[in-house]
Amino acid sequence: MDLNRDEDFNNTNDAAAMSGAEAPATLAANVPKAGGEEENGQEGVNDAVLAEAEEAKGANPKEALLNGTSMQAAEAAAKPLPADAAEAGEALVATNRAQRRALGIRSTKDEQTAQIGDLPPPVADNATFDPDDLTFEGHKFLVGWDALMEEAAKPVDRVIGPFEAQTLAIVSGEPGRGKSLLSLNLAVATAGGVEFSGFRPPRPQSALILSPEDKLGAIGARIKAAVEELRADPELVKRNLRVVNVPGSSIIFEGAGETLDFNALGRVLRKAIRGRRARFVVADPFIELHTADENSNMQVHALMASLRAMARETDSVIFLTHHSAKGGQGPRGAGAFSGTVRATLHVDALGKKEAKAAEAQGLRPSSIFRLVFIKDNYGDGEGGAVYFQRLAIRPGEAPVLRRVTLEAGEDE
Repeated sequence: MDLNRDEDFNNTNDAAAMSGAEAPATLAANVPKAGGEEENGQEGVNDAVLAEAEEAKGANPKEALLNGTSMQAAEAAAKPLPADAAEAGEALVATNRAQRRALGIRSTKDEQTAQIGDLPPPVADNATFDPDDLTFEGHKFLVGWDALMEEAAKPVDRVIGPFEAQTLAIVSGEPGRGKSLLSLNLAVATAGGVEFSGFRPPRPQSALILSPEDKLGAIGARIKAAVEELRADPELVKRNLRVVNVPGSSIIFEGAGETLDFNALGRVLRKAIRGRRARFVVADPFIELHTADENSNMQVHALMASLRAMARETDSVIFLTHHSAKGGQGPRGAGAFSGTVRATLHVDALGKKEAKAAEAQGLRPSSIFRLVFIKDNYGDGEGGAVYFQRLAIRPGEAPVLRRVTLEAGEDE
């Protein structure tokens, strides 16, 4: 058909008559006045609405259709509006799409666009604002080249071995494999400023042990044995090492996910770490510190992020022990355990070839465990496996760890 407007709409009323229906103009004329004749105030308001619609969109069906206003919109505009709006003489508010169209209002976007010009200019456009001056919690928010190079030029701050300050580390393994004894020896070596089987601290530093599964007497006996085995100065260890005494619950977190925060015990622990300037903090085992679902990445990440913030705030290494996944290496549970730490270690029993090598050297295989670095982002952790023997120097005394060398290679 020819898209000429005059010809397309000349027979609008004729077509309606042929079908037996009333023409649009007739329908508009027959729209009943809402509210009754006695409600003259409301009738006047509706007449005003229709008058505005007709003036804006055209009084006849042809002009209404050409201007995009349907008879449905006109009928909607004729519906009674709230009496209080008419009585108060307030501006009319279109309450549905049809009424808005009848009044010539296409969408609320038109109103929003009209208001944009009234908004103040973006802060970045203000000549007096310098984004490099932004701070957050007392720190510069944006760090530039000069500050980055200044930080890069500083010597790496290692606490012991490959473990760098302000980071998290985790060691996994099956129960009874030697995780607790390994972490305790690292803490004693840090406090005494002595080497532990290749893990060297640059100087004596403060250390703290949180081990709620063990009694204080058992922990003390292990510390004494480690001091003797490592030939550390007892006075240095006495000055630098502390054990957290938690006779009741050791949970240090409350809430979960976005609402996670340190509880009263957690806040005291953070205060103790800061006050002691502890550089190496052992949490053994980590599961004793929280009630989160360890298979939930969201919950575990929230936990680890809080601990990471604590490590950065206190300039320490927080060393966690955790059970391993069945049949594999690495921490049990969500991937966020390994994702948020900078070093992941794993202790395991000897394989068949390694066990035979231990027997050939006169060593009892069950007393030896293998330590491997799975992840070491910042350090220079040894490649391959390191072997430790757990033994008691004297019968009835606490065991110590001693590094051993096995002749055979690792099992495949």
